[in-house]
Parts: sequence; structure tokens; C-alpha cells
Amino acid sequence: MEPTGVAMEPHESLFAGYQRWAQLNRVSVWHCVLEGRRLMNQKVRYVAIAFVIFYLISQPRAAADVVNNAFSAIGDAGNQLGLFVSSLGS
Repeated sequence: MEPTGVAMEPHESLFAGYQRWAQLNRVSVWHCVLEGRRLMNQKVRYVAIAFVIFYLISQPRAAADVVNNAFSAIGDAGNQLGLFVSSLGS
């Protein structure tokens, strides 16, 4: 009697057929894990975008402060990097 979904070759033992079935099962389980992870990442992305839109609509001044602070921090980091590079040459 053959396992459902797995065709055994005539010269193949039952153990070899089980090994092939287990390998197919591992591949399908791994595929389901990856697909679930992809869907979860997609949902997390949508929730993050919705949160940003809600924050911008509900508190626009605070959102503007956050953006200004972020750009200020990036500018400070650039200035510090420039000081580092210029001090390497002296």
C-alpha cells in the first residue's frame, strides 16, 4: 500500500519512500513558514504606515518636531564625520 501523494518506484524500499515523503514535507513546511513570515512582514508594514498617517493627522506639530529633530541629528552626524575625516589628515 502506497502512502497518499507519494508514488514509490518498484525497486524502492518503504523506508526510502518515507525519506522522500519526509523531505517533501519539510520543504512544504519551510515554504509555509516563509510565506507566513512574508505575510506578517507585509501586515506589520501596513500597521506602521497607518500609525504614521494617524500620528501626522492627530498631532501635526509633534510630527514636524520629530522630523526636524531627525534631520538635525543626521546633520550633526555629518558634521562629526567631517571633523573626523579632517582630523585624520592633520
